Amino acid sequence: MGNAFPHRVLRHTVLLGQSRCGDCAARVSGLFSDLPESAFDTHHGFIEHFSLPAKSVLFREGDAGRYVYTLRSGVIKLVQRAPNGAPRIVGLMHKGDTVGLGALGGLPYRHGAEALEASEVCRIPVETLRLLRASHPQLAEQIFLRQQKSVDAANQIITLLSTGSAQGRVVRCILHTLSTDGSDTCPAMCREDMAALISVTVETVSRIVADFKRQGLIVERHSRFYLDRAGLEKFAEG
Repeated sequence: MGNAFPHRVLRHTVLLGQSRCGDCAARVSGLFSDLPESAFDTHHGFIEHFSLPAKSVLFREGDAGRYVYTLRSGVIKLVQRAPNGAPRIVGLMHKGDTVGLGALGGLPYRHGAEALEASEVCRIPVETLRLLRASHPQLAEQIFLRQQKSVDAANQIITLLSTGSAQGRVVRCILHTLSTDGSDTCPAMCREDMAALISVTVETVSRIVADFKRQGLIVERHSRFYLDRAGLEKFAEG
């Protein structure tokens, strides 16, 4: 895995400053979407905005849960270790998603979180989030909805990415990596990560991706996939 995201700033990350939630483009889909700007009058100084290079690790499985993170841009992969020690990707997080909510219950992180591509996050101390939740009941509902979304996403991984033909799984994996804004480009996930996510061999993933590239359905350039989305979707039902 990559370089661990610090509780203090290290050279692998860039502190962009204190987060101004009212000015954040991701706020409409973020954890604080239902809160008025006045809610942050006494808390802005505690919420920090960081940029992360690809492969930076926000936290590792089993680390003490001190922060909750909201993703402002990019893609974050969630990783757990199988009993044999092999990494297994259990989810992908996109703009507006929240990572590490289990820390609110005093739990250690149940999985690791790593930037799949260059990303930006807001880091929220657990105590700050607890204070905001106590004074703004609508935040408690938003937290519940996001926890339910995490459960639904885990179920989706099982039903969409762990069943069907290998070709269908590869296509669904790639489409799952896309953001929700209708874009036809996404991070070119490494073959090892794709194999870990959909439970097939690296060789199988490499062969299928190569075949799609020969057909012109995928162009790989500068660590990104450029997709013929309509063409790929025809294989997604397999």
